[in-house]
Amino acid sequence: DIGSCATTNDTNTGNIITGIDGTIFTTGDNVYPNGTVADFANCYATTPWGSESVRSRTRPVPGNHDWGQGSAAENLDGYFGYFGANATDANGKSYYSYDIDANWHVVNLDSECQLVVGGCGVGSPQEVWLKADLAANASKNVIAVWHKPRYSSGATNNQNLQPLWDAIYDAGVDILLVGHDHIYERTAPMKSGATLSSPPVADPVYGIRQFTVGTGGENHHGLSTPLPTSEVRTD
Repeated sequence: DIGSCATTNDTNTGNIITGIDGTIFTTGDNVYPNGTVADFANCYATTPWGSESVRSRTRPVPGNHDWGQGSAAENLDGYFGYFGANATDANGKSYYSYDIDANWHVVNLDSECQLVVGGCGVGSPQEVWLKADLAANASKNVIAVWHKPRYSSGATNNQNLQPLWDAIYDAGVDILLVGHDHIYERTAPMKSGATLSSPPVADPVYGIRQFTVGTGGENHHGLSTPLPTSEVRTD
C-alpha cells in the first residue's frame, strides 16, 4: 500500500527502503488509484521506491488497486509494464516464487480471487501451482506473501483465501506477509479456527506467524476487533 500522488508518506518510506540492503518485498496495492501505466509513472516512479536501485531488487505482489478493481479496465497491464520480469517467473503468472538463498524460499501469490484466472479455491490453477511449488521446496524455510489478509485486526478477514491459507499451513510455511489493511500487525504463530468464521488460534509448534504491513506510504486505516493471536498492532 505504497504509492499515491495524494500523499508524501511514500517518499518517507522509500527513503527508509533505500538505506536497507537486500531483496525488497511489497504486499500489493503498489500504486493508487488504479494501477495504470500513468499511475506508476506519476505516483510510484517519482518516489524513492521507483529509483532503479530499489526497483531492480523489488519483488512485488498485486493488490486490488493494481488490478484497477472497479475501474473501466480491470487488468495488470500497468503493474506488469512497470515491474516486468520481477513480477513473475517462468510461469508468466501474477503468482510466482523465488529463492533468497539456499535456505529461504518465497511464494508470492495473487489474493484477488475474483480477478485472477481460476480464483483461489481448491483445485484452482493458483492453488494447484502453490501446492506443487511448496512440495518442491519442502527442505527450505518458506515465506508467503499476498495482499488481502485471511485474518487481521483491521477490517479484512477474507474467507475466500482459506484454501491458500490451508496449503501454506499444511506445508509448514514459517511467515506470511500481507497488506490491504493499512496497519501494522504481528501475530503469534497461529492456525485456523474451528470454522470458517472462527478467529485463528495459537499454534506455537506449527503455526504461521503473520505480519500485516499495509504501512508503505498510503494513508493509514483504523484498527478493529483484535485477533486473539495479535501480539503487536498499530494504526
